Amino acid sequence: MDEIKITPTLIAELSEWLDNYWKTYIRGDFDTWSTYVKDDYYNIGGTKEEIWHSKQEILEYSYAMANQLIGKVQLRNRKVEASAYGPFIMLNEFSDMDVLADGEWVYYGPFRISSLMEKTETGWMVQHQHGSFPDMKAMEGEAFGLDVIKAENERLQQAVNQRTAELEEKNKELILESALERVRAVAMGMAKPDDMLLICEALYTELKALGFDSIRNALIHTFKDDAAVFDDYDYSPVTGAQKSSIAYDSHPLITRHIANIKRATDAFAETIVEAEELENWKANRRRNGEADDPRLENITALYYYFYAVGNGAIGISTFSQINSEQLNILKRFRNVFDLAYKRFTDITQAEAQAREARIEAALERVRARAMAMRNSDELTEVALELRMQMGALGQQDLEVCVIHLYEEDENFFESW
Repeated sequence: MDEIKITPTLIAELSEWLDNYWKTYIRGDFDTWSTYVKDDYYNIGGTKEEIWHSKQEILEYSYAMANQLIGKVQLRNRKVEASAYGPFIMLNEFSDMDVLADGEWVYYGPFRISSLMEKTETGWMVQHQHGSFPDMKAMEGEAFGLDVIKAENERLQQAVNQRTAELEEKNKELILESALERVRAVAMGMAKPDDMLLICEALYTELKALGFDSIRNALIHTFKDDAAVFDDYDYSPVTGAQKSSIAYDSHPLITRHIANIKRATDAFAETIVEAEELENWKANRRRNGEADDPRLENITALYYYFYAVGNGAIGISTFSQINSEQLNILKRFRNVFDLAYKRFTDITQAEAQAREARIEAALERVRARAMAMRNSDELTEVALELRMQMGALGQQDLEVCVIHLYEEDENFFESW
């Protein structure tokens, strides 16, 4: 067959054909559009999904994507070039594509498509097409937009780094929350005041796991202002769990330390012990009956960090200064201890009330036995009852209870 000649009339005919081809496709009239495409149509597009081996394949794709296409795409500024290849025409089309975004038409990019066409009895039909969007990264005079690609890679890496940091921070928070919850569980399980030692142990264990490498021990103070002493609950794997009662004025360092803690109900106190004061401090620990800690022998300083809670405080001592992040973590545990301290207060108050009730009951039993006497010989029974009730109140080392009756002659008395 002779080669087709490209003439202005043919170009006009093909341009009109292109108008109909795109109008029917963009408005979703795929039945009409399919009459322009041969059954063995083949297409290579810009994505993996845009490779079709038949008219049926592109129709199935078009119907699936219709909601993203119909009324949402426009082609503008079309330019057409035609070349003849025997009985076929290669039609190269250059246009601008606009898309509808949020009710406004915006420029999407340049669109290129080459169509291999054949004239049939029913008119022009497409045999093969290849469409693409140009590389928008490449600048004039460049085959590849390496600088743009590099910049995009840097932006992607920054995004990855930021997301990684966010995930790491989230993971750290989850780990911290789990640690706080374990200490909270110990606090809620308190049954007696000395269970404060269990909280100290839990606090030490969790802080060590969270990276407090220089921690020496975990401590809790409960203050008894009426006696000017505080109970010191202390735990470390080296010294174990111990409780000591320490006077406010037992050492100038303690006096200063207590004053810093008690200046506010939520006060923070940092105490650094070093140089000569450190040696005095070690001696004072021994006088207070605190457990010997061989780790104190070869250090130059000791650091105490405490947060006040009500009439108590929770803290740690370390062999080196902690950073601001660790200080914030310790404050989070202080908030958990607030719950523990309230429970401690409730338990202490309940124990005091229960002991007062036991004392009243014991007094009533002794009173009842005394009121039941018929003669003075029964004073021995009263003394026995007194001994039994004193023993029940915890006076186990009491040897005997005695009742003395003094006569007018001061040189004699009766002892029961």
